[in-house]
Amino acid sequence: QANQYIGYIPLTEANFDDINDYVVRQRVHIDECDIFISVSISEQGTDIDIPNIVNRMLKYIDCKLTFSVTTVAT
Repeated sequence: QANQYIGYIPLTEANFDDINDYVVRQRVHIDECDIFISVSISEQGTDIDIPNIVNRMLKYIDCKLTFSVTTVAT
């Protein structure tokens, strides 16, 4: 769509502040923000630990979470 962009940036300690600053300075609306978590597992029923940095980011920018879980054959 016109005037719409999608960017993927790894959520790491090194770029945490840059992501937060960008969201604030560009006035990204909550409904236009998404933290995408992609996980590959080897079997069903596997527990998935979400890194603490995701919770930390949610405290700064309250946006939705999207999960993608892929089961990989072993």
